[in-house]
Amino acid sequence: MRKLTAIAAGFLWALFAGAAFAQKSSPLVLEPGRYSYSFGVPSGWNYSFEQARRLDLKLLYYPEGCLLRDATSIITIGEICRSECSGKLAGTIQRAAESIGDRGSDLRIASAPPLKIRAGGEAEVRIVTHARAPQQVQEALAFIGHEETIVLVVLTTKTPDTWDRDFRAFEDIVRGHQFFNCGRPELAIPCR
Repeated sequence: MRKLTAIAAGFLWALFAGAAFAQKSSPLVLEPGRYSYSFGVPSGWNYSFEQARRLDLKLLYYPEGCLLRDATSIITIGEICRSECSGKLAGTIQRAAESIGDRGSDLRIASAPPLKIRAGGEAEVRIVTHARAPQQVQEALAFIGHEETIVLVVLTTKTPDTWDRDFRAFEDIVRGHQFFNCGRPELAIPCR
């Protein structure tokens, strides 16, 4: 399974080598011996594995030109299910909605159109707003189901002024998702 990580890294390097000078390289999240995945990097955004680890997450994005602690918007990547996740996406989304409801009666969660992932599949999207003041803090959640894990991408904003720009970055990140495991037919070297 160690070879899976090396294979995925090599595959991604080849995939993005032509665009490496035009844009930032895509971050590769590794779950050694199991799977790996990546996301796109929208123009005007940076990412940090170190800051994500401090929050027990996989990856964290923030707008360029600001320090992370001063960012009015962030996009985080985490995993909800980490084993035998096939068929658990709907229940996971339901539990997340209930958890948001538990955070306060003023929070509302609504379905949004799913996002098509360029590599195949869709992400289920939910939007969280404050019922009394919808212009306040907003969140967008994208749930991406795989057999081995369910990846959660969350956009959190502190100001409505940047919502449209930030949501476009969120969409770019989600659409750029790629997942790699031994079942991928395009691996140059099969897993052992």
